[in-house]
Amino acid sequence: MTSSMQTDASKIPGHVSIVVLTEGKPPVLINAADVVPAASMAKLAIMLAALKTYWRPGHYGDRLTVASVDLRASSRHLHVRVGDRVPVYALLAMMIEWSDNLAANVLISNLTIARINQLVHEAGLPSTEIFGLYTDVASAPARARTSAY
Repeated sequence: MTSSMQTDASKIPGHVSIVVLTEGKPPVLINAADVVPAASMAKLAIMLAALKTYWRPGHYGDRLTVASVDLRASSRHLHVRVGDRVPVYALLAMMIEWSDNLAANVLISNLTIARINQLVHEAGLPSTEIFGLYTDVASAPARARTSAY
């Protein structure tokens, strides 16, 4: 399995990092420890931090405030202005279901990058890190990184 996956991975442009864990068999590791840009995978880290922070009785409907910095990314689904307050559950749904960058930015700004990274590292993902907000500029540098393992 490893050699066929390595052959297939070599045909993919860019850098590939793969981990396959199968019960009772050794893992397949291809560049597994390499740190690569996370793109929308970082939204799972944001979701983890939001759930650890807000998913408890009395906080399910907490509303987060939209800041001007959050508007670096646009949205087809979230129509807000600076100062609007949006329920956490709505932001999470848009971020995960629609990969909405504006919803992600509102969560990042309110949770803070340091808090998100702390919770993700505590969850056992030391190579996953967020270091900026999402933006609509295609040429912008990566805003998060992770490894497959």
